[in-house]
Amino acid sequence: MTPSQRLRAQAAELIRLADELDGAPESAPPPALRPEPDRWIDTATAMRLARCSHSTVTRWCRRFGIGHQLPSGQWRVSRRALLAFLEARARGEFDERGEGERLPMANGSAHPRGEEVR
Repeated sequence: MTPSQRLRAQAAELIRLADELDGAPESAPPPALRPEPDRWIDTATAMRLARCSHSTVTRWCRRFGIGHQLPSGQWRVSRRALLAFLEARARGEFDERGEGERLPMANGSAHPRGEEVR
């Protein structure tokens, strides 16, 4: 066995051991078949995906937890959560009229049902 063949065999063994330590199977699916990692998108991109307004996207973020607000005040929306929400909404699983638990607004206040918001 030549030194380069020995080195290749050792490298293959190290890769196999590293995969075992990481818990990855030896025959991991190719990158094209692996689940896509969650991506955080801005509200403009979310608006284009959902075909709705900025206020609608931020309302969904607050009410349904599909995004979070940065300290700067900007919103980031989970692309995966937004797409799942849109699919569930198309099936009629979400009632956007406000039936259900009310979440606090961004300024920390919450308005009870029936109370007019100014």
